Amino acid sequence: MIQSITIRQFRNIHYIHLKPGPSLNILIGKNGVGKTNILEAIYFACNTRSPRINDAKGLIGYGQENAVVEMEFRRDFKDHTARVVIYNSGKTLTLDNQVIKRSSDYIGQ
Repeated sequence: MIQSITIRQFRNIHYIHLKPGPSLNILIGKNGVGKTNILEAIYFACNTRSPRINDAKGLIGYGQENAVVEMEFRRDFKDHTARVVIYNSGKTLTLDNQVIKRSSDYIGQ
């Protein structure tokens, strides 16, 4: 269960902090305001890749140096924090304040 998500410089999202409710959550807005980008950021924070593009640096907002997705979540009755920073040269994955070197190790957690 996602407790909160913070997104910075991800595609057209400059900054957003969301705290979803415990049940159904609905994103409403006009075309092009970032609804799908929020979903893509959540997907990326979970899977370290995008369902829409192959090169992660395409997720960095125009003119920005990096993109950040931070997600607090609860799994197995424990709270966790995941953080993904996307750079032009790659990405950094952090889980519970520990840097994870390989995407497969991150996804496995």
